[in-house]
Amino acid sequence: MRVRIGKAILGWGAVALILFSGAKVQAKGFEVTVLGAHGGLEDGNLSAYLLREQGANVGVLLDAGTVLNGMEKADAAHAFDRLTLPDDPKTSRAGGLVHHVIQGYLISHAHLDHVAGLIAVSPNDPGKPIYALPSVLSVMQDDLFNHRVWPNLADRGPKPALGLFHYHDLLEGQSVPLAETTLTVTSYPLSHGGVESTAFLLRSGADALLYLGDTGPDAVEHSNRLETLWRLMAPLVRAHQLRG
Repeated sequence: MRVRIGKAILGWGAVALILFSGAKVQAKGFEVTVLGAHGGLEDGNLSAYLLREQGANVGVLLDAGTVLNGMEKADAAHAFDRLTLPDDPKTSRAGGLVHHVIQGYLISHAHLDHVAGLIAVSPNDPGKPIYALPSVLSVMQDDLFNHRVWPNLADRGPKPALGLFHYHDLLEGQSVPLAETTLTVTSYPLSHGGVESTAFLLRSGADALLYLGDTGPDAVEHSNRLETLWRLMAPLVRAHQLRG
């Protein structure tokens, strides 16, 4: 099997070289910097993909298993050499990248390998929106930011809700602008072993990029969500607007 990325056609061996922390994959209209590309046991390299419009200084993080560590590795791999950050002697360069480049978090589901980096960095990264389906935010609210597992740094849930993060409920099929960027996102539910996961369709003008959180074949998941998703994406494929 071969995968097309931009104009290059790469075998799976080459893809494995691309999808490691700090690698950068470019498609027309978008830049994707891989902060982490694995799950399960490999801490420090958990699912997190920084998406920006091509040439933009800011973007959003698609899942957040790895945040600060991923930024450090990506910066060491020269992914952010052209970015100029505000001068702040109290903040490391990686911390500055987290604060100023990531303008929001899109969480596909609340398994730890998709949120651990966000939880870890949360006390030092205030003011950011967290976008997710209501079922995902309810897990974060009840089971993570709940003053038992971690202080409730969000703006709703167990009191006191400290309000450092702002939950934004995404509704299936509804396009929503992403704050501080010119991107929009439309979310679609996926099935993941009894947990609701999410596919995010990001738009930049006419260009689109699709990100899928963890899921499985419809026959295994006993659902039709993947079939439904691909039927919805088919017009974008035919119009050559789905860039990745």
